[in-house]
Amino acid sequence: MIAIRLSDRHRNELGRFLEAAPAGRARMRAQALLWLDAGRTVAEVAEQLGVTRQTVYNWMARHKDRRRADLGACLRDAPRPGRPRTVSGVIDPLIAEAIGRSPRELGHDRTVWTESLLVRHLKRAHGLEVCRKSVSLALGRLELHRGRHRSGGDPSKFSRTSSIMGPVYADT
Repeated sequence: MIAIRLSDRHRNELGRFLEAAPAGRARMRAQALLWLDAGRTVAEVAEQLGVTRQTVYNWMARHKDRRRADLGACLRDAPRPGRPRTVSGVIDPLIAEAIGRSPRELGHDRTVWTESLLVRHLKRAHGLEVCRKSVSLALGRLELHRGRHRSGGDPSKFSRTSSIMGPVYADT
């Protein structure tokens, strides 16, 4: 029994997707659809991919519901509830860049960076809403020390063991 029937166009798109796609759920879904189209059973596909049969049935239903959409929409994960993604990989380089310059150079009316000022800077300059704790953790990841230094330094001269990092101090 053939569980699904793909058009030649979909079959070709899925084949190209598999050649270029990194490992992941979208790749597994594409492979499952091709195997089902080739005549494998749901149980065979589920066993081969290490998922439950219900998961394969869910993928088939998703494909049926979204087959008129583009391939990416058909294979991509749906948004998940829960905690949003963290911003650590995003804000760390932005903070390091800002710290290397004086707050006044970046349009602020202060001479020293504070965690609160960095929060405001990230929102104004980059549209990112982060909390002070995120900024504090980013400073820790960057291994930059807090101090009341007034000059913005060259980021290439930041020391991981001294307070050259410059004008950042914890708000109290």
